[in-house]
Amino acid sequence: LGSTEPERVRAAAEEMLSGPEPVTALFAGNNRVTVTTVRVIAERERPVALVGFDDIELADLLGITVISQ
Repeated sequence: LGSTEPERVRAAAEEMLSGPEPVTALFAGNNRVTVTTVRVIAERERPVALVGFDDIELADLLGITVISQ
């Protein structure tokens, strides 16, 4: 996911998670994108893996894999 604007991140994530062959994992390029993506994933019934770039303090509580910069 590239854009950091929450509306654009949400739209991109929802598009990738919908349709006939939805993705099973997402990669977020920074903390802002990670937070919005967590919100989108939380609204879904199907589990989705998330890898974030930039360490966030709550990553371990949210079950997110992060790459610390």
